[in-house]
Amino acid sequence: MTTLEAALKYASRGWRVVPIMPRDKRPALNQWQDLATTNAETITQWFSQQYKGHGVGIATGETSGIWVLDVDDRDSLHDLEATWGKLPQTLTSITGSGGEHQVYRWPADGRTIRNSASGILPGLDVRGEGGQIVAPPTVHPNGRPYEWEFEEVLAYAPEWLLDLVCESDVLELPRSKMRTVSASDRPGDLWAAATDWAEILGARGWQLHHIDRQGERHWTRPGKELRDGTSATTGYTPADTMKVFTSSVPQLKTEEVYSKLGFLAAMDHGGDFSAAAQALADQGWRRPPERQPEVERQALSDAQPLPVWPVNALPAWMRDQVDAAADRLQVPVDLLAQLGIGALASVCMGHATVEFATWTENLNLYLYCSMHSGAGKSPAEKAMISPLRKWEQGRRQDRAEDHAMDCAIWKTTQAKKKKMDESVAMGSKQQDDPEWRELVLKAAEPKPMPFRLTVDDATPERLVQLLGMHKNLAMISTEAGLLDMVGGQGRSGSSVNIDVYLKAWSGETIQRDRKGGDDGPESTIVENALLSVVLTVQPSVIAKYQTSSVELSGRGFFARFMPSVPASLVGTRTFGSAAVPGAEAETYSERLTALADTLASATGLVLRPDAQAAQMFYRWCEEMEAELLVGKRLATLHDASSKIRSCTMRVAALLSLADSEWKTISAEVMGRALRIGDYWTEHAVSVAGGSEDVDSRHAEEMARVIIEFARKHGTLDLTPREVYLSRRRGLGLRSVEELVPGFERLAARGWLTFTEGSLEEIGINRARVRARLDPLTLDSPTESGEPTTASVLTRAKIRYPKERISSSSSSLGIDTPSEPINGFLRALKETDPDESDDEKFAIDLGF
Repeated sequence: MTTLEAALKYASRGWRVVPIMPRDKRPALNQWQDLATTNAETITQWFSQQYKGHGVGIATGETSGIWVLDVDDRDSLHDLEATWGKLPQTLTSITGSGGEHQVYRWPADGRTIRNSASGILPGLDVRGEGGQIVAPPTVHPNGRPYEWEFEEVLAYAPEWLLDLVCESDVLELPRSKMRTVSASDRPGDLWAAATDWAEILGARGWQLHHIDRQGERHWTRPGKELRDGTSATTGYTPADTMKVFTSSVPQLKTEEVYSKLGFLAAMDHGGDFSAAAQALADQGWRRPPERQPEVERQALSDAQPLPVWPVNALPAWMRDQVDAAADRLQVPVDLLAQLGIGALASVCMGHATVEFATWTENLNLYLYCSMHSGAGKSPAEKAMISPLRKWEQGRRQDRAEDHAMDCAIWKTTQAKKKKMDESVAMGSKQQDDPEWRELVLKAAEPKPMPFRLTVDDATPERLVQLLGMHKNLAMISTEAGLLDMVGGQGRSGSSVNIDVYLKAWSGETIQRDRKGGDDGPESTIVENALLSVVLTVQPSVIAKYQTSSVELSGRGFFARFMPSVPASLVGTRTFGSAAVPGAEAETYSERLTALADTLASATGLVLRPDAQAAQMFYRWCEEMEAELLVGKRLATLHDASSKIRSCTMRVAALLSLADSEWKTISAEVMGRALRIGDYWTEHAVSVAGGSEDVDSRHAEEMARVIIEFARKHGTLDLTPREVYLSRRRGLGLRSVEELVPGFERLAARGWLTFTEGSLEEIGINRARVRARLDPLTLDSPTESGEPTTASVLTRAKIRYPKERISSSSSSLGIDTPSEPINGFLRALKETDPDESDDEKFAIDLGF
């Protein structure tokens, strides 16, 4: 078949073709990506006139409907199939250099495949969107033609292969920079490094015919005379492979290229590489593993345990409910205490303030408790917030008749105004008529609304309206709706509307201007409105928005929230007992609603600390200030420290009101408030990541990723590449080296030993590294939640082994040990693509 005939045939299949320069692999057109075509007239003109004698190339990508796996290293192809499964038979050509072009259909699910050089394994390249391959009958620069080996079927690639090649974020190293090792711990590599072709072929009766100018050795098979020519060559490529020409050796394929292990497998083991390697191992070709010193198993985390909520600081009627409900529901006391303080702030805000020196604080609070799904957030919320909601409902019912009358009066006023407006328009009433002016002012009053205190979910714009109607609101939710709204807007590129949350925390005037409708621009002004927020959300939600939104963090949105990150009790709970709420629940409800009733009719209450309480607060603030210096323990709370101080003073006033003290904050109450402030401070440091070395947390996270992989696949034996290939897309890992700190942490603390290779060889081309986890790893208690995701990974350095990266590595786009990574990819899709909901899990890295 001529080149023109081949090009027309490819075009008839919808494949765009392009002329290839003679004895070259490059297209003859400068802008070939745009000029490649299926037009028969253009193709005929090209290959019969302008580019006659040229080769033919096929443009890969979505337009042609194909992509190509370019196989230059059959050992890597064998490793790939051994790890993931056999590839289907598909359209395949043999390249002039002896490699393969495996052609697959373009993915039908809309995914995109980019070009990558050795993006899967060394010697396995991908030709996708914007790429091209040289096609038969083009002649390779070495004089050998490209040929089709299999043309019957054009298959779709298996899903696992698509997961590896679609939109990969793998760090691509130029081949000249890829390190190699002379011999790994694999039996085949050890044998090949110690055995030359002369020994291998001579033992089987092959004879050396001659050595050509390029250094290739030409061999004559057994049973053939030297005068009759050669049957194969060795030294065919820099990898020292064997190229076979003869068809008279049944075990070998004509025009096939074999490595030393491949030749042994073909001759003695039916092409089974594993069997050949095992036979060599049985013969002693196995490097004895270095004995690794036994390490006593230690906790993986360096983080100190966070303090438990100081429940004794609560008023007795709330403390008893927190303790009893925690035992009954089997949830941390932290969760119930945060909810209880939130309920207290909800009934007190707007009715009292605390004055200290020259500053005044309102009594509303922003709180959150970070816990995984299934940890008991909803039952806890019901236990602590239900009395508040029942009180709200009862007050609405008590005022139902008055509200109905107020609405009727408002409607009557509107009707009267409308009728009088008509009279003014007709001239029967003058605009300076006192009756009309009075009616206009009464009609301008807002429509009476039923009493409301709590809100579960509202947009920022609607929240402004609600605050204008009700002045004081408490947003209490076990979902992440608030964060999804304000954080989601930031990701789409529009301005994050967080002003209402910033201003309602301190009671500042809120002004909202809108274009309006037929009546012209609309303006809403809300003065002295207060908002309390109490959220119970998953840790991944907090981590995602705290790290992904500069707007939320930079403007102090998160600094206003007093955090609680309790340890989960999942894995330690017991079942079978069905305890019911006791007298403490009734007492809690009665005291909370009584306080709400008392304050409902009160305004302008002012609480002040006595002299001793004031001095205690001063000393506490000064101690915190000293720790805010750069390098100190609280340095990461630079922006949040003032909010923690304010909230601690607020909670001191709340505790006083809960004890029925309406004027003075005593030293005893201040001491209780400071213990709560210390709790919030320590948890804020943990959330901000300031109490632990960034590299240490990164190592812990990578260790967790490795253990998650083992648990998901039910195996103790694994390789770094298996873990990397499984999680690289979900976590945005750029190279297998990013797992090195995790393997190092696991090995150093007795969780893992290397059974093949070593830590220093992870990521080195062709090095074989295998590790085994301690059997206790799979049996350790786990905590409920999601797997490690990109949004929660620490922004850390890549911890390469010391000799891994040269001084020129920065030019390759690799971070050296002294340079931080710009950050992991934080995709909205954060879990593994192949991970279903029922496979999600998380682990406890301590004991």
